[in-house]
Amino acid sequence: MAALDAHAILRPRFDHQTWDESACPAAQPYPKTPASGPRRFWTWRRARPAARSSQNSRKPSNSPEKVASRVGMQGPRPYLPSAGHKLLSSQRRLAGRSKLPTPEEMKKKLAEAVEAAAVEGDADLILLNSDLFPPLDYNLVTKICARKRRKNVIVILSSNGGFAEVAYRIARALQTNYTQVTVVIAGWCKSAGTIFCTGAHKIVFGVHGELGPIDVQIRREDEIGERDSGLSVDAAFESLSRATFKLFETFMFDIKEHSFGSITFKTAADIASSMAVGLVSPIFGQLDPIKIGETHRSVRIAEEYARRLAKGSRNLKSREGTSDAIEMLLRGYPAHGFVIDKAEAVALFERIEDINGKLAELVELLGASATTPVESRQGSNTGIAEFINAEPGSQTANIGGDGHPKARKRRGKAARTGNGEVRAGTS
Repeated sequence: MAALDAHAILRPRFDHQTWDESACPAAQPYPKTPASGPRRFWTWRRARPAARSSQNSRKPSNSPEKVASRVGMQGPRPYLPSAGHKLLSSQRRLAGRSKLPTPEEMKKKLAEAVEAAAVEGDADLILLNSDLFPPLDYNLVTKICARKRRKNVIVILSSNGGFAEVAYRIARALQTNYTQVTVVIAGWCKSAGTIFCTGAHKIVFGVHGELGPIDVQIRREDEIGERDSGLSVDAAFESLSRATFKLFETFMFDIKEHSFGSITFKTAADIASSMAVGLVSPIFGQLDPIKIGETHRSVRIAEEYARRLAKGSRNLKSREGTSDAIEMLLRGYPAHGFVIDKAEAVALFERIEDINGKLAELVELLGASATTPVESRQGSNTGIAEFINAEPGSQTANIGGDGHPKARKRRGKAARTGNGEVRAGTS
């Protein structure tokens, strides 16, 4: 048997500048040219389809069976719209839609939603989207006292935090002038905002609503924008105390065990005590008593403000023999940014509800103004702290010309003292 010529098998056959696929289906896409003759360009030549049966040939060319045999499926070829058809259909859809609402229409719609929510709850509506720093408390308390008020008040709150005394003054003024204070948490509300919530008779949570612990944040020395928790000193003392006792216990039992009873318990305890104190005393020596006292005082300020507001609202849970809600908010969470959502808040507050009715429609229209603090959203120094509903007997809501509540300019954080005094700020 003659030897097989692999080159002859793989070499394609050329026929009038065409490439016969059926002759060599496994050939490379760029085959060699014939050994003799001029170089010619080539194209693919598809193999002819198999002959159709006589049964199909007798049927019309547009019959379903004919179409199915051509396209390789049971049924006609699916319709694929061209770019022109897509453009025409999109234009028809846009022509059927209404135009985007103008700022005046948005303003009117928001004003109607505000008044509907106010009538439904028989309450004034306050939109408080700002950090809690002076003179916010003075301005808002002045507006509360000078206003014709309804029976109740609803505060839509979103804040990064601030000073505990500012939150206390505003919440105390609302408790004094209104029968029921309801706080709506539709988004981010942390630190001093949580202290504000302890004065609410009822808290309404949205899907994205979250509170945070109330541990005081103190500026770190020789750092810009850096803060430490006021509970750091307590945590340091607690961990050092546990470590010291563990060292004392380990040294004492090791001495008794390795002495085989020749050393008395009193002597072993004295030796272990000296060894433990010698190890931890340099660490304790680095703690500043004055700073510890200032930190403890700041923590007590935030705690006492929260307790006084809770006494007026009667909305925080407190059980004998267990840690109450304020103790949990102050020391029960490992980080200042810990998320306290609705499921977690149920264990802390007595009256927790979901947003519903006209209030839910209003929060949806307010959008980011009700869920995201202004500074974290756009990096500006503007805040919103206004009554957004009209006074009883008036028909004008406090809505800006762009369809959003009017923003208030804040002249910086003037309450930040520069003499090193530790303030009870919780942000």
